[in-house]
Amino acid sequence: MVALEDAIHAFLREKRVRVTSAYTRVADAWSKNLNAVERAHATPVKFFRGTLTVEVESGVFLHELKNIKNEKYRQQANQDLGQESIRKVSFRLKG
Repeated sequence: MVALEDAIHAFLREKRVRVTSAYTRVADAWSKNLNAVERAHATPVKFFRGTLTVEVESGVFLHELKNIKNEKYRQQANQDLGQESIRKVSFRLKG
């Protein structure tokens, strides 16, 4: 069963609806620090109470982003935002 919030976010992404919000600013700041291959396989899907949730398409990218590059990208995104907005990044496999 899919949570209503996740279904709404998926619908908005699918329809390419842009909502200016904290989520949008945080997701854009986090994504811009990834390389093109990582961006193609990792999608920020939710930002709530300082936690950015990112869906990743494969276990390989999940491992790399979670264990190797997580803190680097989190710090870079916060620097771009000008404040410590992202306190934690949570990763989950897409699907």
